[in-house]
Parts: sequence; C-alpha cells; structure tokens
Amino acid sequence: MRHTGESIITRELDRREREEGVRRPIIVLGGMGVDISSKRLAGAVASSGEFATLSETGGAIRIARVLQDGDPDGHVRESLQSFPNQEMVAYALGKFYQESGRLEKLRKKAGKLYRPVPKYEIENRADPRVGVPLVEMLTVLDAFEQVVTARRLAGGRGFIGMNGLGKIPLPTAAALYGAMLGGADYTARGAGAKADIPAVIDTLYAGNPLDYSIAVDYVPAGSRWQHAAVHFDPAPYGGTPASKPEFWAIAGTVAGARHYIDNGAAAIVDERRIAGGHNMPDGIPEDPYEAFLELGVPVVLAGGAARAYADVERVGGAGVQIGSLFAVAQESGMSPLERGKVVMSALLGKLRVHSNKGVSPTGYPFEVAEVDGTLSDPDVYQARTRVCDLSVLRTPYVNADGDIGWRCPADDSDKMSGRFRGPFAAKKIGEAACLCNGLFASAGMPQIDLTRGTKEPSIITLGENAGNDIRGVVAQFGRPITAQKVIDYVRLPNA
Repeated sequence: MRHTGESIITRELDRREREEGVRRPIIVLGGMGVDISSKRLAGAVASSGEFATLSETGGAIRIARVLQDGDPDGHVRESLQSFPNQEMVAYALGKFYQESGRLEKLRKKAGKLYRPVPKYEIENRADPRVGVPLVEMLTVLDAFEQVVTARRLAGGRGFIGMNGLGKIPLPTAAALYGAMLGGADYTARGAGAKADIPAVIDTLYAGNPLDYSIAVDYVPAGSRWQHAAVHFDPAPYGGTPASKPEFWAIAGTVAGARHYIDNGAAAIVDERRIAGGHNMPDGIPEDPYEAFLELGVPVVLAGGAARAYADVERVGGAGVQIGSLFAVAQESGMSPLERGKVVMSALLGKLRVHSNKGVSPTGYPFEVAEVDGTLSDPDVYQARTRVCDLSVLRTPYVNADGDIGWRCPADDSDKMSGRFRGPFAAKKIGEAACLCNGLFASAGMPQIDLTRGTKEPSIITLGENAGNDIRGVVAQFGRPITAQKVIDYVRLPNA
C-alpha cells in the first residue's frame, strides 16, 4: 500500500469511531534494542489490531546470528522465499545458515562463536558474488524479513513499522529500503534522527539511488570528507517497494516536533524522559503533552504511558507507546534468563532503573535497569575487556593522514584519546559501556571470544515506571506476562 494524505493513525481512529462507536486511542509497541521488539512480539501486538514497531538496530548482525543459530522457528528462510533477488538469499544462507542439531546444541552450551559480519563503512566495497556490499545486503534482507514475518504472524491484521536511530546513520537507506520491500506501514525514528527521512523514502520509492549524508568529526577545510555520504542503489535488489511508509518522528519538544512536521513527518511520538532506552539530553525542558496536540498531526505519548491511556483518550490524544511491559512479555526477544530476573526483581519491589548520562556511546542519557550479572553491576562493567568488534555505534573522524578513522567511547582508551565533538559527545574513549555487545547479549546472542575466554554481558534498559507496571499486570492478570495481557492492562480505566 502507498500512504498519502492523512496519517494511518487518523484513518484507524476514524475507523474505530465509525465501527465501534468510540474513538479508541491506538497502542504502539515501541521499537526496542536488538530484537527485543521481536517479530513474534510484533505479530502478537498487530494481531490485536494495534501498531507494532520492529527495530532495525544491528540488523545485518542480527539476521546473520539467527541463521547461525539454525533459524529455530524457520521464519527467516520462509520469509526470504519472497525476496525479489533469490541469488542474494542463496548467498546469505550459504554463508551463514547452520542447521541446528545435536552438535550445534553442544556448541551453544559451550559457547557460541558467531561468524563476523563486515562493518559498515562510508565507502563499502561490493561483494563480487552479489554486486553489492555484504553488510548492506544483510541489512536489506533483515528489514525485509522482519516486516514480512511479523505481518504473517499477525495474520495480516494491524500495522507494522520499523524503528531506527539517528545516531546509527550508516545503514539508514538500506534498512528503509528493506522495510519498504517488505511492506512496512511506517518508520519511527529518534535519537537525533534527521528530518530528511521523507525525502529519502520518496527517492527509494521511485527506485532511484541516493547518497545519505554522514557527519564526520575533525574534517579540515577542503577535505573530500566534508560531504561524506553512504551510497545506496536499490536497482540490484530487483524489486519494487510494497509500501511507502510514513515517517513518525520521536521528539521531546514542540519546536523539534514542528521541525519534523515541516519536513513531512506524518505523526509525532512525544517521548518523556522516564521512557526506557535513549532519551533527550539534560537541560532541554519537556513540553507538556497537551501542547503537542496543537500541531495538527497525531501525537502518541511514550514514557510512563502504560497507565495514561484514559488520560490520553480524555484530552483527544492519538495513542500511547509502550516499551518496558512488552519487553518482559513472553513473546519478546529478551533472553528468558534476563526476563525472569527483571520480573522477579519487580515483583519483590527491588527493581531499580536510573538514567545514566555516560553509559551510552551516543552521548544521550540512557535508562539502565539494575539487574544482577549485567553491565549495571560495577564489577561486571569493570571486568569486561574493552573491544569494539561489532561497531554499530562507532563514529567516523578524519585522522592525521587525512583518511577516515573510527572510534567509540566504549572502545579501549589505550587505542586513542581526546574528546568527541558536538553537543552530545562529552565522553572520552574508554568511558562508555558497549551497548552493541550488551544489547545482543540481552537478546540471547552474546559475543564469545575464546582467545580472551570471555562472554559478553547483557545490558537491560527499561522505563522508570517498569517495576510498578510489571506488578500491576501480574496483579490483574497473573503470570506469565503476555502481549495480550499488556494490551488489556493498558486499556484498563485508571485506578
């Protein structure tokens, strides 16, 4: 489908009012982490007629690891059967798929070693077997597969979207195109997302190549890197986009939201500071939710919204976005071990979540849940060997030779020094936690390094109200927590 004119949110609200007699606000599954808002979770939320957001973060690594884990439920291989370029699919399967069996189970028990995926560069070298860079191809395949699988699991009901971070710009065009091939309804983007996303979607929908601009630090005047950009050409993929997704901008201020709307945003997600994950930098005052409602587009409230549904309905808001409760639902991609720890800690009244200004390499504040055995434990954090081997959040700079170098505040401080530039880059090398590895570990796909004898620890992010909300769901509906129970809880009248 191609979306034009008013937002799909407005059309869905109108449908509910027409068919149900009430303009019932929507519920949105927030796009979380690496596979936390999993396809299974997205399918469960969308099957209830609601809006389910997947995550494109680390997509190339995610699909490669799922294939190496044997694609246990078969969803990846089934969905990729409809990808337009089957030579690319065959190449990806041949390179990464490992059939699960007894030997595989023993390897996983001992510690899974994953075959590495090439790191994203500004200028990515094409793989001669497929004519495009391997990391780009995997990014496209991942976004396509996630959307197609979630839609199938939802039985064709509801709405499917894809979340992306402005702080991870390198795969933006490839991930958007994969989601469009799969038929995504919308893309929600925050953490410094650029306002040019609608223009990028228009270009990709028309089948045209584009150069997606990338910010580079320490660029001298006259350098070739002053206008650095990642080139993406949809032609080799051989397909036609199944949708033209609308852009939902994640913003914490009315001024920021208005800027996005002026550039084509169809809806706004008003994210409060108490929301999980990355949040707005300190020192920027939040505008009240009611102020957003005057912008003329649907506004979805996020952050502490699990018990705000009735209030949003009362003031005429479009809906609420829920993250933390869905993250601990049975269908989420969080590893069962970590999910169990979180729920038990919440039920005992011991779950603590705090905003940490320095834990994330992005420079944005990051909400961290205190969970035993994770990077929230100072001893675990200090014991981890610093290495930048996944490099999803690394940033480019011009080195002394005039070439592109890469660095990350979570990397080894002995490799390089100096502070990052920009308003959100105050940390030095060696001062941040490795979110890339931590988030993959929390999704049950930890990096193993036998040479160092290490297994990467998890990091878990939740909203500040998570403990109360978890206890509320269990008190109302019992255990285990499921996506449907979360939806039913959110729709309860305020106590």
